[in-house]
Amino acid sequence: MDEWRGKSPKEILSNTLADHSSWHFFQARSWLDYATREDAPSAIHYAAFELRYGIEHLLFELLVLASESLSEPEYRQAIGDPKQMNRLLASPARNYAKLAEFAEVVVSVDSQAPPVHFWNLKALFRCWGVASEFLHFVGPHAATYSQTDWVAKAIARLDSVLTPLWSKITDTIGNAFMRPSQMQPEVHQAWTEFRDGILTKDNLVHRLKIMQPALRMRRKGETGWQHIGRRILQIPKN
Repeated sequence: MDEWRGKSPKEILSNTLADHSSWHFFQARSWLDYATREDAPSAIHYAAFELRYGIEHLLFELLVLASESLSEPEYRQAIGDPKQMNRLLASPARNYAKLAEFAEVVVSVDSQAPPVHFWNLKALFRCWGVASEFLHFVGPHAATYSQTDWVAKAIARLDSVLTPLWSKITDTIGNAFMRPSQMQPEVHQAWTEFRDGILTKDNLVHRLKIMQPALRMRRKGETGWQHIGRRILQIPKN
């Protein structure tokens, strides 16, 4: 997916909107490509803005994915505050990091599982921090924009976090997660023991492998994984 290459500023700005974090990462790639081709320092800041905005959008997507329900107060707290989104994701009601680790193991032991990706929140916030470096005053032009070395290093700095994000998105079919309320009984039991530290990761893998034949037989039509999409259609209301 290299459609982001070779675009003019007008083409980047007129790109059709999509209500998804990946749209912002696409914009970031386009601006960074333009900065590289045209030696345009301003485009570095535009790329950083889209990168950080995309990460915040992604955090919100993960919050919705991890929530059995999202109240209006929680929604209001999360908007414009990525650290609050992180706190909500870490709350006992969601426990995103541990659940994502569990779900990743579940997928890894099933040969029929689709190619999906899981996000490490600490890694995402490191990327957020890199993008933030270019959303503040970086110094006088004589020491920054006018220096070829500074421009090259700035582009490389952003690219070092943007490229892995983009690869993770384009090499898979999307985000994945497992809510406890939707787990099969024996999977839920394994989750509870893994969450509480009773079951190690190696033991979890062993137990899940034993479960696979029975779990596959229960799936609709015995054909494999069932894909369920979820969109946010409106702002949550009490």
